[in-house]
Amino acid sequence: MLIVDFVLHGLEFLRSERACGRLSLLQEQMSGWAAAADLMVQAIE
Repeated sequence: MLIVDFVLHGLEFLRSERACGRLSLLQEQMSGWAAAADLMVQAIE
């Protein structure tokens, strides 16, 4: 499985101009979700 996200940012205009629901995710959030699904994060680059 490959999950791609981009660097956390505070570009609020993306919410209205690009309909972004989130302004990215923290590594801890993604790792926590993976652990809850019994998945292992192999790389964060």
